[in-house]
Amino acid sequence: TAKAVLKDQIQEECGVRLVYSNKGDCFPGTNFRILAIYSDDPVAIMSALERGVLPQLIAVADEERIHNPKSDLLGKEGGEYIFRLCLARRMSGMLIGDHGKVIQQMRSDTGGRIFIENEYVMEHRMVRIIGTPEVIFSALGQMNELIQGECDSEEFPGFMGLVNFTAASE
Repeated sequence: TAKAVLKDQIQEECGVRLVYSNKGDCFPGTNFRILAIYSDDPVAIMSALERGVLPQLIAVADEERIHNPKSDLLGKEGGEYIFRLCLARRMSGMLIGDHGKVIQQMRSDTGGRIFIENEYVMEHRMVRIIGTPEVIFSALGQMNELIQGECDSEEFPGFMGLVNFTAASE
């Protein structure tokens, strides 16, 4: 299929491995499947986001804009999109920072509206980045740096290994 060809192309060009959650297995309480991007090179992860993942999100959102202007992928302002990711408890705490200083600085630096859901689902929280593609990419770059700083922690393998929430909850 065209999606499989695109996935293979992104993996080969960017030096990453893309793993999707099973069909029908979404982040609990949403209709969003999980995409994990694996690489030993943080630059490769950003390349996959910039050259494959983010453009695909925008293409799908633009298509939905025609049929459903209230799509979960579209921001309220023209040219804005919503990118979602999930972070493990420790990493979401690091993103917030002491008294919210880290996330406030990231919002200021990128111009993005960044929100972290209050609820934990299997020790993970949903994060939303709302903005133009450039704003989203900038925020993702800062989050990637934050996450890569944790790759030696005990929590990291569990965070990176959770793709299928339904299977993990059984």
